[in-house]
Amino acid sequence: MKRTGCRAMTTTPMKTIAAFGLAIFNLSTTVVQAQFNSTTNDGTITITGYFGSGGDVTIPDTINGLSVTIIGQEAFSWCTSLTSVTIPKSVTSIRGGSFADCTNLTGI
Repeated sequence: MKRTGCRAMTTTPMKTIAAFGLAIFNLSTTVVQAQFNSTTNDGTITITGYFGSGGDVTIPDTINGLSVTIIGQEAFSWCTSLTSVTIPKSVTSIRGGSFADCTNLTGI
């Protein structure tokens, strides 16, 4: 399967927020975390998919206060718009095919 970009991002409606400052904070943290699909395993995070626009991507060391420790199988696969990935020191395992067919990826 060939793709010209990364998987399409899905969004959910944001709940009404009373304070403007809180809205800005929620927007800034949601944008980073919205790029990744993840699961929780024994108190840590596994990145299972990427839904951003590509380019230079930095995987966060934590999501929702839990350490990101695994990049799951095929998590970034077929993302031809991905050019580089920065992986935090918290990641201890990168599963098979995590970056398969990322044809423009020049650095990890």
